Amino acid sequence: MEAVTAPDVPLPTAPDDELESPTRTLTGWPGQLATVLAIGLSLYALYWVVGIVQPLIYRASFLLIVLVLSFMFYTGSDSPRAMTRVTALDWLFAVCRSGKIATTTTREVKEETHAKPAGAPA
Repeated sequence: MEAVTAPDVPLPTAPDDELESPTRTLTGWPGQLATVLAIGLSLYALYWVVGIVQPLIYRASFLLIVLVLSFMFYTGSDSPRAMTRVTALDWLFAVCRSGKIATTTTREVKEETHAKPAGAPA
């Protein structure tokens, strides 16, 4: 019985720069803030497993923190300045998105708590 082997042809691979998009290396207070947010997010995720948190609140707050971290670590432009620090535009996007998620979640929670039970008279 003869063993069948694959030909010695190298497999095509993507260059290393295509596998990941460039991220900022945060230093100073933005780096400390990102560290606190990331650690807090992981602890919050662990707490959600054993604690009681409404799913709507958990998902919205988790998304809020992840989006802030995303705007902090990933650049919106290719400028050299954007690669070295978090720009004002990135902070603006993070704040606007956070505000939108917070207001939408607050409105949905209020609607959920004031909803009438099924079959209740109008």
